[in-house]
Amino acid sequence: MKKKLYRLFAIYVTSLAVLMSIFSASVYAEEIAEPNVSVGEGSVETNVVEESTIIEESTSEGKEDELSENQTANDEPQETPQETPQEEVVPSENDDSKQVTDIDLGEYNSEMLVGTKQLLMVTLIPTDAEGNTVEFRSSNEEIATINGLGRISALAAGQTVITVKCGEKEVSFTLKVKEKESEKKTEVKDIEISSYKKKIKIDEVIVINAKILPMEASGTELKFKSSDEKVATVNSSGEVKGIGKGKVTITVSAGDISKKIELEVVVATKKISIDKDYFVLKPGDTRNINASVVPEESNQEIKYKSMDESVASVTPEGVITAKKVGNTSIIVSNEDLSVLVTVIVNQTGKRKAEGNDLSENDINNETSYEFGRIIDAAEYSLLTKDMLKYIYENEKNYIVVGDGYSIKVEGKNIVNYNNELNTKVNFTKGKDGDVEFEINAGKNLCGEITLSIDDESLIDVTGKDLYLYNVSKKTYEKIQYRGADNILITKAGKYKFSDEKIKLEKKYVNAFFIGVGFIGILVAVYIFTKKRYLFW
Repeated sequence: MKKKLYRLFAIYVTSLAVLMSIFSASVYAEEIAEPNVSVGEGSVETNVVEESTIIEESTSEGKEDELSENQTANDEPQETPQETPQEEVVPSENDDSKQVTDIDLGEYNSEMLVGTKQLLMVTLIPTDAEGNTVEFRSSNEEIATINGLGRISALAAGQTVITVKCGEKEVSFTLKVKEKESEKKTEVKDIEISSYKKKIKIDEVIVINAKILPMEASGTELKFKSSDEKVATVNSSGEVKGIGKGKVTITVSAGDISKKIELEVVVATKKISIDKDYFVLKPGDTRNINASVVPEESNQEIKYKSMDESVASVTPEGVITAKKVGNTSIIVSNEDLSVLVTVIVNQTGKRKAEGNDLSENDINNETSYEFGRIIDAAEYSLLTKDMLKYIYENEKNYIVVGDGYSIKVEGKNIVNYNNELNTKVNFTKGKDGDVEFEINAGKNLCGEITLSIDDESLIDVTGKDLYLYNVSKKTYEKIQYRGADNILITKAGKYKFSDEKIKLEKKYVNAFFIGVGFIGILVAVYIFTKKRYLFW
């Protein structure tokens, strides 16, 4: 059994050695058969080893192996077969399988835009042509350039010739470079203008707000122009300034669209003068308001309006008609300024103030009173915003007469005419003879007012100090005042006249006497005690 295994192993090893020898011979034959190519300029050299030579070398190699195996002991040298020299094979002129016969540029654009690029896809024919360099060039590199990979860059408008060369073969084409077309602009279809004042005063400035439609319209801007810069000027932002009296047209344009704005520049009204600003009438009476506007160049169109038609009405010509008992105001305006005319309607058509019957002429005669108009707190318990505005704008002075007191309101001292003024002041006597009162029900004042105590028989404030209640501290604080007939009030709130100082002094005196009495008692007790001991 072992012998059989030895034989099989010997056969396997022998077979493997034969297969290795055959594989080595075939690899060597392939290496000899591979041509040796050297590339020159315009020529190809190829060394070809004939198949017979390869086979012969393989055979001789096999023979050498056999000789080495059968070499005798005397080591006589064996003659080694020489290689057959290889013949250099030069291709003939008619053999053009490796030469470039044509150049295909593929698909390309013969027109380009400035700033764009394209790549030439060059193919050599035949496709197996090897060792040939492809050259690219542009006849005018200021128009377009081409790099070694065939990428063309368009630089400027014009023409140039692009040439592609390989060996003796070359192709070319004319390239046209054009300027880029400008982006298409969205045209302006309309201009939208916001509301604006049609009348402006000299030196007044308004802004015209306009926008282009559609909003995506590009490359355009709004432009403003005045038809007469002596009347009004306008800048690039749409700010219009009145220069002189007259009419002017402001043109707003964008692209091919334009809009016109008609404006009128007027002279500002400085004052509306009226012959009387206070009337006392009885139902059925009529009076005429004579008004004029200053300066004459300003708007002279005057309009009249009653704030309560049920008390008194007014015609467009300014004729007042009293209807029922009450009071109202007539607004006199020219759309620039306005003034108020006060109308009081009672059964007699007369005013009663300071205990005397006064005629209408007396009431309307400003020189009869030091501070101007006098009105009754019972009839005007509240000075409204409009009335305070009129007093402020015209710098009028009014005195509101109440029961034992009066309140003076001066136009120059008004800081906020929206804060209405309650003219009723109620004086009450508190503990220890203090006189308490409240100004404007605690609401903010329109400005500084002057309170006068006119009848000290009703309101006795002699020798008393004035105190204002501090809400946050919850205590009264002393304030200075010049006299009962001239009390400057700057804050609304609770006030009181009090002789706190005298009360305090009395308290100190009482405390002193109480203290002295207590000390006297102690001394008496001490002496009495000492005497007991002495008597004892």
